Amino acid sequence: MGIKNVKLNLHNFVNKRVKKQRYNMKIILYSFCTLLCLMLLNCNGKENPEPQPQPGYSDIDIITGLDFFDDNGSPISRWKSPNHNPGEVKTYPNPNIGTVSLYSQQEIIRIWLVPAEFLIDSVIMDIPTLSQSLDYSISDLENINIKDIPIPTFNTNISLDFSDVATGFYKLFYQMDTEELFWQNLYIDPTSTNIPTFGFLDNLCD
Repeated sequence: MGIKNVKLNLHNFVNKRVKKQRYNMKIILYSFCTLLCLMLLNCNGKENPEPQPQPGYSDIDIITGLDFFDDNGSPISRWKSPNHNPGEVKTYPNPNIGTVSLYSQQEIIRIWLVPAEFLIDSVIMDIPTLSQSLDYSISDLENINIKDIPIPTFNTNISLDFSDVATGFYKLFYQMDTEELFWQNLYIDPTSTNIPTFGFLDNLCD
């Protein structure tokens, strides 16, 4: 009987040991599968990715650069990457000290001056080209704080007096007789006797 009891106890011990090993293997396998699933989900990307910043060049009161023109309307150079769409109209000089001239073969029927802020946009594409596709409306202009400028009799040249505006960046919008809207980015400083340079604007916008 003693030998039988020893064999029975040994058999029971072995069975318990095997069951425990099987249980441990199941736990390890379950943990491995769970970890693998989590890794696969992480590799597939976040379920809720962080929102990307919206480009600012399309805002009606933002400018991202200027084209420089002399007192005769001849182009000098470009500062930064302007988000403008001037059409066939020349606006000069730019920058200026309070007097702006517009030259156009096509009739201009309405003009607005919109105060603006300078922005270095995160967009890495060609902003001047992208800006040709921007579409503003008269209601967009009327919903912001702007200066609606009366136009004298049109004869291809218009001279505008901005000696009473605050120094800073502006967008000059003009509506053609075809109802199209175009605009030019400006920097106006009525208090200055010298037209600002690239270096001046760089220091101003740092």
